[in-house]
Amino acid sequence: MNSRICLLIVFSVFFGNVASAALSDKIAMVIGDRVITQTEYDKKRDLFIKLNQVRLNNKQQELQFNKDFNKALIEQELQLLAGSMMNIVLDKGDVSRLQKELFVKYQVTSTAELKQQVMESGVHYDALIEHAQESVLVQKIQSLVLRNRFQVGESEINRLRDKLIKENTLLYVEDIYYNTEKANDAKRALLLEKSHQVSGFWKKGTYQASTVPKKSKMITFRWKKLSDFPDQFKATLKNMKDSDVSETITTDNGYHVLKLVKSKLPKGFQASKEHLSQQLFVNKMVAELPVWIAELKEQFYVSNQLD
Repeated sequence: MNSRICLLIVFSVFFGNVASAALSDKIAMVIGDRVITQTEYDKKRDLFIKLNQVRLNNKQQELQFNKDFNKALIEQELQLLAGSMMNIVLDKGDVSRLQKELFVKYQVTSTAELKQQVMESGVHYDALIEHAQESVLVQKIQSLVLRNRFQVGESEINRLRDKLIKENTLLYVEDIYYNTEKANDAKRALLLEKSHQVSGFWKKGTYQASTVPKKSKMITFRWKKLSDFPDQFKATLKNMKDSDVSETITTDNGYHVLKLVKSKLPKGFQASKEHLSQQLFVNKMVAELPVWIAELKEQFYVSNQLD
């Protein structure tokens, strides 16, 4: 068949569908060959408001909500359209998991109980199921499509693991401190020399709060994260190991010598490679999603009559 004739047939069918919809209802959106009427749009919007308990207290909030909802609906329909073209559908396992999630969310044990509770909240059961299935299908489409657009490497996982360990490690630190707030230059020089001596002696032996040199005192930081320490201490502590003693650290109020007595991870801390791989995948998918949606907007016809 002549390509021009094929094109005319496609446009004839498409705009024929649009015209048919317009006869019975106002058109709200057209996305690809999908026509969303005003009635359908209103139902989707009202359902979203009920399910998420949205409160619109004034006209400004309502206008902003409508703008955000319009954008989200177009993006969802674009993804559903792309998934349909790739024959991505929900399987029995997806439907079963969705049912379990709904039972947990609404704290019920049967479909009959779920229907009853949903109806009492003013939501039609079939509308809820359709909404939930579309949401799950969009997530499945995103996972299958975007997974092929980037990779999660072993080195990335290891870097993230090292970063999380450093951020969550608890440090037990002792600080021998010489206060210089009221000291003149000569006394400052003397205290600086003493702090250098403390650093050297501490590396060879042990100080107690009762045995630190005169003019100094010991401050103890028990099980603090690196982020909890003053900025002047962080740069030194992040490179120290258990039992290490620092060189003198100069601050606005004095000289400090630190000893990292011990470090440990908090109870229950987990950083399995499987979990971190999933976390990295989600992070990359979130970053890639707007790029893909922008491509879909270029690929498919979009008309938003509600703008």
